[in-house]
Amino acid sequence: MTLTTLRELIFSDMSVTQAKVRNIRAQTLLIVALRFLRCYATPAAVEAMARACMYLETFEYTVSGAQHFKFHDPHANNGNLQMVDQLRSTAFSLRKITIRSLDFVPKYDFLGMSQLIAYGNLEYLDVCACHLLPDMLNGRLQTQSDYVVMISVMSAFLETLVLRDCSWDKMLLVMNEFAWSKAFTFSQFTTLHISYKKPRTKNSAFLAELPRLIAFCRTVGIDVYAEVKKGYYEDFRS
Repeated sequence: MTLTTLRELIFSDMSVTQAKVRNIRAQTLLIVALRFLRCYATPAAVEAMARACMYLETFEYTVSGAQHFKFHDPHANNGNLQMVDQLRSTAFSLRKITIRSLDFVPKYDFLGMSQLIAYGNLEYLDVCACHLLPDMLNGRLQTQSDYVVMISVMSAFLETLVLRDCSWDKMLLVMNEFAWSKAFTFSQFTTLHISYKKPRTKNSAFLAELPRLIAFCRTVGIDVYAEVKKGYYEDFRS
């Protein structure tokens, strides 16, 4: 397959395997936007497409669990490859990444986007909190110190972060780190969208941390949009 002038390629409502994309000729591909919409694309297929799209700037993947159960990929020899590694060949050119899960996807660890140090030009990131700041990484339970390091190596050009289904503690940590680093590491950062899980507590001092940090972010030039994820609560012991 030769795509000499195509700038945007969209796969929608389907399963995408490596076999379907293996004939794309990388040297002729000038695609800058690659989108998998309501799809399940195997890690092998995503990595193959990323290698073919040498000038990729925008990557969007809305994962469909329904499509996951339809796929068969005889070439899926890297099924556990993290998304951050699937896209690594385009890490330098990528400016915008959106990864969302529409419904239940078995073994969704392959969507992992932690350790973004190679993505030095990223300006926009939209991911689930569990993919950016996982509870476990490489078999090891992660601590707040680990999360601070993960945030600190993100792109200095980052302008917008959309973080979905975030725990209360991780939300406060993210807000605090970006606010304190605004004048140094993240001078371009202006917008933070977070949907979070509200803790099950009436401890007013504990809950007051959110408006305090929102105000702190705004004083340094970061607009924060925090929305409670309905139906999700965390146990909390005061």
